[in-house]
Amino acid sequence: MMMGRGAGHLGAVVVALALCLAFLVGCAVGEPGATLVPTRTPKPPGAPITSTPWPTPVPTPTLMAGGPFALVFTYGPCAPLYRLDTAAGTYTRLQVGNTPPASVPLHFSPTELAGIQAQVEGIDFFSYPEQFTGRPPTGSWSGRQPAPVYDLTVRDRGRLKHVHWDEMIIRPVIPAAARLRNLAALIEHTIAEA
Repeated sequence: MMMGRGAGHLGAVVVALALCLAFLVGCAVGEPGATLVPTRTPKPPGAPITSTPWPTPVPTPTLMAGGPFALVFTYGPCAPLYRLDTAAGTYTRLQVGNTPPASVPLHFSPTELAGIQAQVEGIDFFSYPEQFTGRPPTGSWSGRQPAPVYDLTVRDRGRLKHVHWDEMIIRPVIPAAARLRNLAALIEHTIAEA
């Protein structure tokens, strides 16, 4: 009797692990169209910053240092799926599998942009490294996979800054990671309200 019960439990564990593996592999290899993130190399000072390191059939927007406050925000649940470009006034769903990319006009009001700009300044966004991991300097941490990914380029007062991060690390909560998370949430909320 114990043998059958143990075998049934083992079978349930194997099925559960297989389902988890299928979900993780699907997110990593493209179901629905996710891409792997290549290694980024630093740009020389003064060079334009492209907004996202991911290969995509949609032309990658570039912000130049001159001009008013603007941002390019690319994000998705486990791979880049959406891009907001406030300089161009567009919101794009990137290509997913065989589904072609699609863009719509999207303009934020001066008040909405000022709110995002205030948060950018409030968290000292320009002091973040280009690749932000959110890992604690020492000790253990726990995370999740797949993890939401973010890529944000900001132009403000003649400066450009690009930061890429993911939400893999969930504990412990690192204050710098929480500030980026809140900035991303503000931008996503503003998109949803537009």
